Amino acid sequence: MTEKRNRIYAMSNNLIYQCRLGIHPDWSKHSVKSMSAYANKIGVQHKFSRSSSLKGLDENIMVHRYFNILDLIYDKKFDAYDDILYADTDVLADPDAEDIFGIPKARHIDVVGVPEKPIGDGNPGFVRKRWIDLYQEKYKRFNIPIIYKGVRQVNTGVILFTKKGRLKARERFEDWLPWASDPISNTVLDNDQPFLNAMFDKYQFNVMDIDDSWNMPVSWFNDIPCPKSHFYHFSGGRHDDLITSFVGDNTPAGKKFSLIKNKFN
Repeated sequence: MTEKRNRIYAMSNNLIYQCRLGIHPDWSKHSVKSMSAYANKIGVQHKFSRSSSLKGLDENIMVHRYFNILDLIYDKKFDAYDDILYADTDVLADPDAEDIFGIPKARHIDVVGVPEKPIGDGNPGFVRKRWIDLYQEKYKRFNIPIIYKGVRQVNTGVILFTKKGRLKARERFEDWLPWASDPISNTVLDNDQPFLNAMFDKYQFNVMDIDDSWNMPVSWFNDIPCPKSHFYHFSGGRHDDLITSFVGDNTPAGKKFSLIKNKFN
């Protein structure tokens, strides 16, 4: 084993948080197990919740379930932690993943995440040009400034909030319910990611970009091996076959993920 793998991390006051509302299938259980092992390796706490304390959230409304991430902001029990990493339950940590909390960042940083390319640039996995007008119309209805070409999005499936950033959000964020209940819009625009990015833009949050290896979109790689990364994000559906195959031995996904040498089971 390498020296890196043998590194002993001191327990810190940071947290990895995951939440799953509704059903909790095997593929999301794989994610929770993976992120818990990662937290233990780097010496931080891991918490997984099956409920949300967010005011107004109705678990029977699908789009509401995405907003459980706001518990980190409004539930004061999270004030006990310094940095908090939120990870969707379709994210796996590579056994060799480095400590995301150890990434150097300036004291003024509020949020750390992986940016998606400007919407409409035609890259796989991103909303195409036909969505730009819909995003911009919604931004205008909610008085959100459009400060980037197209609409810039930081992917919120893996996102780190500093304590400073969470307290800033509690003070400045607008009510999420009107955004999620917008009768003119649709679920793609109504969910947590567009809302959070709109708030970041409107209230000038200091967002630090990190590279794709911290939130690698596995669905990009149909015909070539997925590059070895820190975190693998299985967004876009097909969770059952992708995640279950990814963690298994001698599966059809073996060739697809041939660069991944370690097993997750």
